[in-house]
Amino acid sequence: MPNFSKEQEENNQPVSDTDTSFAFPDKSDESEETTAEVLSDDVLIEASEAAELPKSETDSENENKENEPAEPVAEEPSAGVKALSFAFDLTELFAISFAVVIVALCFFLRHSPVSGASMEPTIQNLDTLLVSNIAYTPERGDVVIVQSTHNLQKPLVKRVIAVGGDEIQINFDRWMIMINGEIVEQRFDENGNYAVIGSEYVNYIEGQPMRLGSIDGSDLYKTGFTYDTATGNYIATVPEGRLFILGDNRNDSKDSRDATVGFVDVRLVVGKAIFRLTPFSNMGTLDK
Repeated sequence: MPNFSKEQEENNQPVSDTDTSFAFPDKSDESEETTAEVLSDDVLIEASEAAELPKSETDSENENKENEPAEPVAEEPSAGVKALSFAFDLTELFAISFAVVIVALCFFLRHSPVSGASMEPTIQNLDTLLVSNIAYTPERGDVVIVQSTHNLQKPLVKRVIAVGGDEIQINFDRWMIMINGEIVEQRFDENGNYAVIGSEYVNYIEGQPMRLGSIDGSDLYKTGFTYDTATGNYIATVPEGRLFILGDNRNDSKDSRDATVGFVDVRLVVGKAIFRLTPFSNMGTLDK
């Protein structure tokens, strides 16, 4: 029998089937390594997938902004450049305004210089008026320009007192004008008492009657007026398409009271005076 040492005998003892003290090799370290390897692979896969995902709009914008070149900073213009730019802008504004005025004067408006005192105090001699003829129909109280005819050597500037179809009555002693039964102008009433009605623009002359013109005397029939002895009024009906016009300076005006003017054809009206251009000290609209 071989001679084993005690230590060798212990190592070569037979193994019993019921010996539970036997320890299988510990595989926990191997499992941990395997798990670690698997987790590492998963992380790599997720990182790879994340890299393949499309970038969000915000990320793209931020990236674009980062890649954009920096905007150059504008330098503040000098005072001389600013002054020159302002001068150019001002010149351009004046040029455009002048062009607009020229176009308006050529196609829509006219200017009319005044010669004479027949419209004082409303309009003075040598005033320059702006006249509009855009879709214009004459109305009572308007200041109008009437073009010259074979009876008139120059255009007239007058006020429209009555239009076609109106009945007009005039009492020259009272400075009274009645339109369709309503007194529109008056200095004295029927009893001779001072009673002013709507004649603030009339150049009344104290102690004198209103000038009759051709209405008085042998030319009365030429004017279309008749005389009412009961009231002392001269009465007429303005024909359709005609106007009865007077100057505000009643005793120094040639107008519809004169046979050479009479009832004016509306087709002879150039337009309505709407604005006084000169003198500049009196520039402005014309009040009725």
